[in-house]
Amino acid sequence: MYPHQLPASGLFSMSNLGEVWEALRGAGLEHLAPSLVRHGVVSLNQLALRYDELHASGLTHWQLESILAAAHPPAAGPGDESQDGARIDLPVRHMGKRASIQAALEAARPNQRQRSLQALDQDVLARTTNPAVEARVRTYLAICRAWEIQAFPLDNHNIRCFGASLKAGGYRSAAVYYQAVCGHQQRALQTPVPTMVKLGIRDCIRSIQRGLGESKLKDAFNGLLLGNLPPSMDEQPFSFGNTDHCRDMAVIGLWFMLRESELASARACDLRLEAKEVFLSIPLHKTDHRGRFTERSLTCSCNTRVHGLCVWHSAERHLVRLEAFRTGAPRSQLPLFPGEEGRTASKQEFIEAIRSVIAQTGTSLTRPGPDGQESQEHRCFRVPVLSWR
Repeated sequence: MYPHQLPASGLFSMSNLGEVWEALRGAGLEHLAPSLVRHGVVSLNQLALRYDELHASGLTHWQLESILAAAHPPAAGPGDESQDGARIDLPVRHMGKRASIQAALEAARPNQRQRSLQALDQDVLARTTNPAVEARVRTYLAICRAWEIQAFPLDNHNIRCFGASLKAGGYRSAAVYYQAVCGHQQRALQTPVPTMVKLGIRDCIRSIQRGLGESKLKDAFNGLLLGNLPPSMDEQPFSFGNTDHCRDMAVIGLWFMLRESELASARACDLRLEAKEVFLSIPLHKTDHRGRFTERSLTCSCNTRVHGLCVWHSAERHLVRLEAFRTGAPRSQLPLFPGEEGRTASKQEFIEAIRSVIAQTGTSLTRPGPDGQESQEHRCFRVPVLSWR
C-alpha cells in the first residue's frame, strides 16, 4: 500500500502520510502499512499516541521503535538544502493578490473542503517551524513512554515527569518544548490546557533553567573596521570566493541590518539606486508572517572623497557585478547575492564569506569559551549598526 492509497484525514496533510511511508521504508517495514491504516494512523504523532494500542494488536516493540527511530530527521546543518540544491530553510516568497469571493466559495465545494482545511492548518505555523514542532512533540511522547505514563491530555503529573527528564538532560530550550506540546493538544486534539497545568509548566521551566550555567556567548564585531578594507573596483561577476565582493556584501548587510535569511531571500530587483539614495525592498523577514514588503533607504555618506563604509557606493559596485552575472534568468529570479550558476547560496556559504571578511580586518575568529577552550563564533548583522551578534 502506498501513500496515495491511504485514507486522508481532515487534520493531517499528505505530507504527514508521506512521512509515515518514508519512516516505514527506512525501517524496512513497509508491510505494516495496512495495519497502521486499520488503526487510523496517518501521522507520526498518531503512531506515538497509539503506541500501546498498536502493540496490543500484534505489532512488536522493536517494530514500533524502529519506525519512530527512522522517522527522526538528522540534525539540521548550517546549509539546509533540498536534493536539487534549493534552500528549504527560507520562507516562501509571496506576491500580493486581490481577494476573490469566487475562490472563497470554491474552497467550500464538497470536493475542495478537505484540501481547504488542510491549507488552513498547514499555515498556522511557518513551513520552517512545523518540522521542529513535530520533532519536539515526538520527544515528549518518547519520554512519556519511558516514564510509562499517558501523554495526553496534559496534567500536573505528565508535565512534571517530562520536566524531570528535560532537567536531567540539561535542555536549555524547555519552554519551546512545552509550547509545542501545549499547541499540539490545543490544535490537533482540540482540548484546552487547564490553567493549573500552565502554572505547573511555568514552575517546571523555572526549575529546569536553574543552575544551567553559561549559554553560548554573543560576540560583537566593530563594523567600522570594514572601512579599513580598500574597496575593489573590479567588474567581475559576483562570487562568494572573492573577499572584495563579500566586503561590499558585508557593508550592505551591516547598514540595512539584514539577517542571513534576508540576505539569501533578497532578489537582484530588490536593490536599486536613485540619485544619491539606495533602496532595498525586503519582502521576507523573521517576524512578519504576512510577507509584506518593507522598503528601507539610505543616502550616500561621501563628501569630497568616497568613504570606505559608504553603502551607496558598495551597492553601486555590487550592482555592476550583478550585471556581469550572465545566467539568462530575469532579475526577479536572480538572488541579490547569487551562488554558483545563479542559485541561492547555502547558509554555510554566507557564514564562510562573512568570516573571511572579518578575518581581513584582523579580528580573531575564535575566543576562549566559559570552559577555557577556543571556540569559533558565527556572526550576523543585527543590533546595533556597526556591531555584530
